[in-house]
Amino acid sequence: YLSRILKNAASEFELELKDRCFNLAFLESVKAGGAVSPGIIIQDLNELKGFIASPFVKSVLELPASLIFLLIVFYIDSLFGYLSLACVSIVIFVTFIAEKYSKSYLSKVNKLNAKQSDYLNTIIKDAVALESMNMRDAIKKRWLNESSDIVENQSNAEMISISMSSISKLIMLLY
Repeated sequence: YLSRILKNAASEFELELKDRCFNLAFLESVKAGGAVSPGIIIQDLNELKGFIASPFVKSVLELPASLIFLLIVFYIDSLFGYLSLACVSIVIFVTFIAEKYSKSYLSKVNKLNAKQSDYLNTIIKDAVALESMNMRDAIKKRWLNESSDIVENQSNAEMISISMSSISKLIMLLY
């Protein structure tokens, strides 16, 4: 459940800022006469989105409760404590498997982001001319449409992560 909340928060964050970031990158290049490479703005936005929805953030949010629970179980009975520790080890193993399988999708996302950034850098070089021809909206529409592949690969990676998270939760429930 927390994974979905973080994923939705990351998506909302991106939706709120993507249009602003494009306009900022475009206008900064217009001001600089095309000499500015604004792709870093878009890359930073993608990095922030990825971080918000990452398993790391989820783990950090769940860590205090997990440690307290483990200490309580050890206090009640050391055998159950060791069993809990074994279950935690299995969950960590499942997390590593999820990381391994989602990595290919995330690497595609990074490549597509780089391609999209290159496209943005290419059009930004001619930003003054494109702005004078009132082409900003058409270019922005194309740029936003090209991000659908990025979203698809991100969704696939997130589905793997959610599936593995469900397996982890099942292990916890079975214990």
